[in-house]
Amino acid sequence: MTPRRVVIVGGGFAGLFAARALRRAPVAVTLLDHRAHHLFQPLLYQCAAGILSEGQIAQPLRAVLRRHTNVRCLLADATDVDVKARLVHTRRPAGGSVAVPYDDLIVAVGMRQSYFGHDEFAAHAPGMKTLADALEIRRRLYRAFEMAESAADAEERRQWLTFALVGGGPTGVELAGQIREIAGHTLDREFRTIDPLQARVLLFEGSDKVLGPFGEPLAGRAARTLADLGVELHLGTRVTDLDADGLTVEDRQGTTTRYAARTVLWTAGVEAPGSTGNGGSSSGRASSSRPERCWPTRRAPGPSWKASPPCTCSPVRTTSTRWRRRCCAAGSRARSTASARRSAATASSPPTSAGRSSSGRT
Repeated sequence: MTPRRVVIVGGGFAGLFAARALRRAPVAVTLLDHRAHHLFQPLLYQCAAGILSEGQIAQPLRAVLRRHTNVRCLLADATDVDVKARLVHTRRPAGGSVAVPYDDLIVAVGMRQSYFGHDEFAAHAPGMKTLADALEIRRRLYRAFEMAESAADAEERRQWLTFALVGGGPTGVELAGQIREIAGHTLDREFRTIDPLQARVLLFEGSDKVLGPFGEPLAGRAARTLADLGVELHLGTRVTDLDADGLTVEDRQGTTTRYAARTVLWTAGVEAPGSTGNGGSSSGRASSSRPERCWPTRRAPGPSWKASPPCTCSPVRTTSTRWRRRCCAAGSRARSTASARRSAATASSPPTSAGRSSSGRT
């Protein structure tokens, strides 16, 4: 029996867990990614600070999936999806293209840094979503202290020792605290001209609190911890201009302030990647294609699998060896049948006496 071909675009958390979840399913999985490793993004800030090395937060996809015999990894960049022909067009790193056929497609391309319509800020304020971003931030952080050591005057030294972070989410809070740890402990007594403890860390956030989605207790505790570390919080501000020498922010009263900082890091938010050509879901072609089929449903232990009828719904895994379908059409039919039965039962039941409920209690 020819297995269904499942193509997963993206080797992040979603793509990796999808491949691992299908390890016992009768499908042939192809995992596409333009990088050969899986990155544990929550620890990127520690890699940027130099605490962890790249190998400690990035593992080769082939090594992670080496025991999954039905999964193959392909190093390529997905450029287009032909929904009608069921092909994923990819570009190889060394040149050339490969068309990967599929029966079922899982798009798990993740997120990218969002500059809220000011993509020109990226040249001066790198984000932190990839391993290359973390290494670039590490280079900028330690270079700032070195440049301050050899600065010609006090003003230039002050600019190099000022670090600005835009965005008070988890990444911004973690990185701001880590920079203060570097200045206060990692680089202690390593310089002769400058005092790393004099470094300023500015954290700009558009809302009234850092870590706002985490609730008031955690947000308040994070703000107090950052203040104890020496991080300067600027809440209710938004960036209006940014260049190599600093940034300009505006508060809610409309007052603009210029901050001179040679190191600006962007941790403000994320957005979905752009459409991959004219075959992605954003182009509308995916919605006009015929409905996908549900995953096979295993009826009994052994090799016998029964294919499900066409349906637009996704599978639900109940155990490690059993799958069931979550079908909206079947659910609608079941609800309609149950409703009809309840109506029939109500019609056939004798009327209750006045002043008493059907359960016999007043």
